[in-house]
Amino acid sequence: MMRRILALAALLILLAAGATMALPGSDSANTHAGGEGHGEGIDAVYSSDEPMGLLTITLKQRPTENVTITLISASDAQTIENMEGTKQLNVLVRPLLMETYTVMVSYVSTGEIIAQCDLPVIETVALTYSSEGGSGYMPPSQVAPGTTVTLAQCGFDAPEGKSFLYWTIDGTVYQPGSSIRVDKDLTARAVWSERVCVLSFDPNGGTGEMSPVNVQYGEKVTLPECGFTAPDGRSFNGWEIDGKKYDAGSQFTITGDCTAKAIWSSGMDMMLIIGAVAVILVVLIAVILILKRNR
Repeated sequence: MMRRILALAALLILLAAGATMALPGSDSANTHAGGEGHGEGIDAVYSSDEPMGLLTITLKQRPTENVTITLISASDAQTIENMEGTKQLNVLVRPLLMETYTVMVSYVSTGEIIAQCDLPVIETVALTYSSEGGSGYMPPSQVAPGTTVTLAQCGFDAPEGKSFLYWTIDGTVYQPGSSIRVDKDLTARAVWSERVCVLSFDPNGGTGEMSPVNVQYGEKVTLPECGFTAPDGRSFNGWEIDGKKYDAGSQFTITGDCTAKAIWSSGMDMMLIIGAVAVILVVLIAVILILKRNR
């Protein structure tokens, strides 16, 4: 109870001394800062880039009602009231000063503080990611100057017909997973190359091998003759790609890696065909003989 009273008293004093507080647009507010704070049952992460800052609070236990978030430093104070009581709270705040803040989460109805931690705010530099024609979003890394950062795997969606090649930073090529020292704001730009698709071949019960074929995205490919050895009693009857039948020598447009699966006609099918032809011949001969007799 005493701690709650002291915290609220400090907040009231700071609010009364408005001249000393960081107001929106104040030169004393750091425009590129960040920090992390950890306490029992609470983690707080802050990142800032004018005109607003983002404060993410993660609570170990979900609050049972709506909460108020209070931030207090030596010369600044902010209050965000009546937040929905969830385990993760994302709050837009006025950019914080480069000071250590006390972050408190309390219940709206009673003022009871349920979690708090110290949050030191420091000057940061950012490593951002640019899609360069791709789509999607990759969060930046905001770190203290001089920090070594590992470049992320590409999380952007590639432009149609292209695939990710590498990152470039100030004209230097970097692969994902490379380490880079960040002393200033940097941008990793995605470099895309024309996508090469692979057409593979599946013997589907046959034997032998056929080498895969590399084809540029969007180009037409001519399906080859079958190079597999057919299973006993069967013969090659075309290729199946994505559930559709293609004859050898036919063309289709490739838009991704795919597999052509050999289709084999069964020996029973051939016997039925031969039997049907034999029946037709017998019928024709019978018809001819009947016609001759009637002359």
